Amino acid sequence: MSETYREEAAAAREDCIAWALEKTRPTCHGDPMADTPSTQPRSAGVFLALAMVAGAVIGTFAGEPSLGFLIGLGTGIAVTLALWLIDRRRT
Repeated sequence: MSETYREEAAAAREDCIAWALEKTRPTCHGDPMADTPSTQPRSAGVFLALAMVAGAVIGTFAGEPSLGFLIGLGTGIAVTLALWLIDRRRT
């Protein structure tokens, strides 16, 4: 390989690295996404699932696993709906 080819390849690598670093560094005005409020809804499905499992476990100890599951399901639906309503007001 010739010396000029090596120099050109090294210069191209340096330009590529400089471009990549420039794209990952914050601008002089800071991160443009830092000051925007979050409008993403919260995920409430975990509360529904946990309430059903907890209801079934508690119902098993009480001798009524099906009833415990249904009570857990109702509780989970109520919590999920409450969080959904709160998120609707936020956005």
